[in-house]
Amino acid sequence: MDALGNPWVASSVAVQIGDNTWEALDPKETITFTLPKGETRYGLAYQCGPNTQVVHLTKEDAVDLTIKCLYAGPDQRVNVEISYDDTQIPGVTSRTLRTYIAGHHRAVLQSNPQTVSLPPGRGDIVLTLYNNGNPLATKVLYNQEVQEGTKLTFVFSEKDKFAGEGAVEAVRPPDGFSTGYLQLFFVTPLGSYVFEPLSGGLGERLSYPLVPSGTRGQYVAWVWAEDTQGHFLLTTTAFNGSSFAPAFATPFSPRVETSSVLPIVSGLSASGTALIGYDFSVYWKPDPSASWQIVSAFASLRWLGQQDSYIVPDLSSAGFNGARPPSGVDAFYSASAIFSAQDILEILATSGGTTIARTNTPNLDRKQAGVEGSYRVP
Repeated sequence: MDALGNPWVASSVAVQIGDNTWEALDPKETITFTLPKGETRYGLAYQCGPNTQVVHLTKEDAVDLTIKCLYAGPDQRVNVEISYDDTQIPGVTSRTLRTYIAGHHRAVLQSNPQTVSLPPGRGDIVLTLYNNGNPLATKVLYNQEVQEGTKLTFVFSEKDKFAGEGAVEAVRPPDGFSTGYLQLFFVTPLGSYVFEPLSGGLGERLSYPLVPSGTRGQYVAWVWAEDTQGHFLLTTTAFNGSSFAPAFATPFSPRVETSSVLPIVSGLSASGTALIGYDFSVYWKPDPSASWQIVSAFASLRWLGQQDSYIVPDLSSAGFNGARPPSGVDAFYSASAIFSAQDILEILATSGGTTIARTNTPNLDRKQAGVEGSYRVP
């Protein structure tokens, strides 16, 4: 079990053998369980920050897997001193420097040197120089160990300047999908951004800065489209180079029954050679001032077998807190088919909406098509 490259122990873990009831396990960094002879199907559930995450797999899908959590534990920080030298980058009239680690952790430098607060552990540390709001140059210190008192120095040179512009071509979604947007990132091997994420409208061409030659990582395009009936399409693709043309999966519309506390989804009959399984999620707030509680699940095609329906599991009996919405609250759901040519374990390592771009997966290619909606929990 892994949290941003560091060993991690989930607060709650449970396993399901075949279709048996869920059984709580003792949380550890490494968890081992045994399937009885002749049984190939299993489920694993764990709590990751505000999320309860569930995977249903078979022995053919995976025997050994690494569970990743982007939100594990408290938001710990340590003080790191960062200094820089950009004298070899001429023409800077309005200087802004941003440092990035693990994607969503960033800081703006106001002095040189400056002490910034960063999460401890191992990561890629990025310092990007902006001139009048535009990214001008970037420097990456790869695979750094960050701890209290760490000192890092960035020396910019001409080769660290961004190398012009590339473009994500406008994508035309199927008829009826008229609303949506595009987000673009560049992500280093250990999940740090190189520039602020860029956004554009559906059907618009989006320009992006070309990273300096030799920068390790990949661009990630996250494209969303929806219609007025709750159907959505999502494609998340990694690429390198100066141009990219995204594409969507074929729309898919499962049936969602919300007369129970947790939804029952049927009509799981999507088709396509790249179909690997189905993704389900439910989220709610116990009260208006509370944080969102989320249950998300993935079921592989092999695990489902001939089944064409799925019930989002209630893990409260296995000791999970916040895994069951209370009666009377408004809850939201989504159910979708996942298409990918990648290994299932690589796809599972990138679940979580836009946070997909914070766990760098080489050649990431994931498309979803499904439906979302809301209900009053009975």
